[in-house]
Amino acid sequence: MQDEERNRLLTFKLGEDLIVDFSHTKIDKRGIELLFDVAKEAELPLKRDEMFMGKHINKTENRAAWHVLLRQPEA
Repeated sequence: MQDEERNRLLTFKLGEDLIVDFSHTKIDKRGIELLFDVAKEAELPLKRDEMFMGKHINKTENRAAWHVLLRQPEA
């Protein structure tokens, strides 16, 4: 696969502010497809939303995972 094609296949935008670039890793197009399949099966978008809502997703400590809140800029 040539560099331009690899960049096109393995670089994409999520939302307005996040660019994901797998082109510098050893993963290929099939690996990305499998990764997205696993994320879908694991309900990753739902888990992400629950984390941002402060739900108790930290199963070992039975509490919210406030990582995102701690990293937000101060208002």
